[in-house]
Amino acid sequence: KDKPIKNSVEWQSLDSEIASVSPKGRVTGIAAGETTVTASVPSGFGHGSLDFSVKVVPALKKAAFYSPEGKRLTSINVKAGESLDLTRFLTEDSLVWGPGAEGFTDYEISYSTTAKPSILTVSSDGMVFCEGKGSGKVKLTVICGKQKKTTTLTVKVTV
Repeated sequence: KDKPIKNSVEWQSLDSEIASVSPKGRVTGIAAGETTVTASVPSGFGHGSLDFSVKVVPALKKAAFYSPEGKRLTSINVKAGESLDLTRFLTEDSLVWGPGAEGFTDYEISYSTTAKPSILTVSSDGMVFCEGKGSGKVKLTVICGKQKKTTTLTVKVTV
């Protein structure tokens, strides 16, 4: 009598420090990185295996602007005609990750604004150019895999 194949699949993670896999094939991320999980059918069942690529990304919990002194920034004053480098306000406190994120750099940062160009504009590398009196919000977006966190900074342009 034939045995059901579903109970005969063997699972293995190539790097158990990145991801573990249960006897039923449930994959659990341990730390950021990439590994391969293999499902194997032993001999007697038409032996074969199938590899799955697994990429583990840490949980992105928060994105925020901080002053070099460690204070959370929600607004800043800048004189018209001056520019502001937003990367100065991305400190080690700006992006808060879950466990397993040590050394993780596989994420994207972007900047945008809905302010009138006559007040301010922002470049893709985080430079804010303050043109004329008024205020506008600059948005920081961080994307990591399917995760997305945003924060805003109000820029008040004075003359």
